[in-house]
This record gives sequence, structure tokens and C-alpha cells, in this order.
Amino acid sequence: MTQLVEAGIGTLMAIHNAFRRDLDRLVASAQLLAGEGHGASGDGGAGAVAGAAAVQAYWSAFEVELRDHHRVEDEEIYVQVAAALGDEATSVLAEMEGEHAALVGALDQAEVSVRALAVRADGAVAADAAQALAAQAAQALAGLQSLLVPHLAHEEAECVPLIRRAADDEYMTAFFARRQAEAVPARYLPWVLDGADPTTTERIVSMLPPPAQQLLSDVWRPARQALVDALPQPGRARRPRPPRPAPPRPAPPPAPTPRPPRIWAYLCTATVAKGAPMPAATAKCPRPPAATAVWRTSPADSGGYVLQTGKGGGGGGDGTRPGKGTGKGRSQPARTG
Repeated sequence: MTQLVEAGIGTLMAIHNAFRRDLDRLVASAQLLAGEGHGASGDGGAGAVAGAAAVQAYWSAFEVELRDHHRVEDEEIYVQVAAALGDEATSVLAEMEGEHAALVGALDQAEVSVRALAVRADGAVAADAAQALAAQAAQALAGLQSLLVPHLAHEEAECVPLIRRAADDEYMTAFFARRQAEAVPARYLPWVLDGADPTTTERIVSMLPPPAQQLLSDVWRPARQALVDALPQPGRARRPRPPRPAPPRPAPPPAPTPRPPRIWAYLCTATVAKGAPMPAATAKCPRPPAATAVWRTSPADSGGYVLQTGKGGGGGGDGTRPGKGTGKGRSQPARTG
């Protein structure tokens, strides 16, 4: 077997391993969504919505590669084996084609179930409904896995030896040329190299021109890794968000500087006999005296008293400075303090 044929077989093995890897991830992710439900993560359902979208995106990359791989086998590789080996390969090729036909139905069923995971971003799908959809997707993916993994092992055990015998450098050169013309390198290369062993990675990358190698390193592989990282993972969905710290309470405003009370002193200069009772004095004042009314010596009549009242509370309410009288029998408020 030539080196070119061996490179082709090595690439085929890498593709098979990629299919196994993808189904392991998809089944595990769907099972996590089925167990978590919609909104069970304590984030209002945002984790389940993002997880469902990630599973759909990952499925899309897997599904297109699987369908394309089976098409290439049916239309090219198995045709070459039949042409080169004749009746010797008939039985094995019939088994491969039958398994491919069975896989189409399982693939279609899984496709429908995964697409049904489209929970609405506004959370309109109830938790139990989203959980049931995820359980159906997990079951459909597991069903596909139960058919595909044995098929890959069967193909590797019985068909790959036939491919080694049927292929030659001429066929492999033309085959690789056709595949390069049809393939989408930005999709295929990071997909097949995801988790590949160093030997396989080196062999595939070394076949690329330098600009493609640069794109693979700087753009295509990081994009693929972001697709993988977005998948639901154990412990991620159930981890509740830490409570948001309460906003700090604003500091209370500083207490206003107390202002001395304003005292309105009313000086009653009406003639009041010395020693007159309080009612007699208050009757001649224009305003009723407050509780702080005190008797002061009248500046106008040393033989009598005036009634001085303080309006307001606090210090200075004893009316320490009388107002200025304006005439007998009248009063004038004087602002003090």
C-alpha cells in the first residue's frame, strides 16, 4: 500500500473518530438539558435557551459532515471497491449500503428532535415542555449513536481492508482532488482536527498551503472551539447565579445646623398696675401670651410692668430683649434672635 493510500485511510479513521466524538457530546448535552429543564439553573431559563441553541449549532456541523461522508462512500469509494474487487466485495458492500439506509432514518429522526429544541428566547416554552423536548432529542441521538458506532466499527473491520486493496495512487490523487474542490475547508478542517491525535493533525495540516494553515490556526479552529465550549456541560447549568449585592444605601444627609429660634417679642405698653393679675395684663395685649410670657419692668413706666411673650421653641424663648413700644395701648412686634 502506498503512502498516499495510507494517508487516505488515515483521514477516513479521523473522520470516523470525529463522528464518535460528536455523538458523545451531543447525547451528553441533550441529557443535561433534559435533566436541567428550562429555567432549572436559577437564571430564569437563559441557560437552557443558550444550551439548546448550542446543541442545534453543534448538530448542524455534525449532520452535514455525516450526510456528505455517506454520500461520498456510496457514490465513490464503494463504487471503486466494487469495480476493483468484483464479487469478492459484493457481500460486504451490500451490508454497508444497508446500514447506510438504516442510518438515514435515524438521522432524520434525530434532526427533527434536535430542531424541536428551539425554545423561544422570551421564555414562552414552559419548563416541563422544554425538558420533554430535550428528553426526546436525547433519546433520538442515542438511537442514532446505537446504529452509527457499530456501523463504523463494522466498516473499519471489513470494508477498510477492501479499500486498501482497491485504491491506488492514481485513484487517490483524483479522489483528493475532487474532495478538495467540493469541501468547505473552514468547516471541514477544524471539525476533523478537533481532538485528533498529533500524528493525524500533522499529516492533514502539512498537506495545506501556508495561507490555509494560517487561517486554520487563527480563525477556523478558534471558531470551532467556541462551538464546543458553548455546549451544556456538567455543573454549568445547575450552578445558580450568585445573588447580586444590594446597592449601597446612600449616606444620610448631614443634620442641618441648628439655627437659633426666632423670637417674636410683643411689648404691651398698656398701663397695667403693678401687681395686676395676669388676666388683666393679657386682656390689653393684641396677641395672647405664650407659655413663656414673663413680666418685665416697663421702660415707659417704671411704676408698671409689661408682658413680653416669646413665640417659638428652644433657647432664647424667655424673651430677653423686648420690642420697642410705639404708643400707649398699642403694641409692635419686634424680631429678636
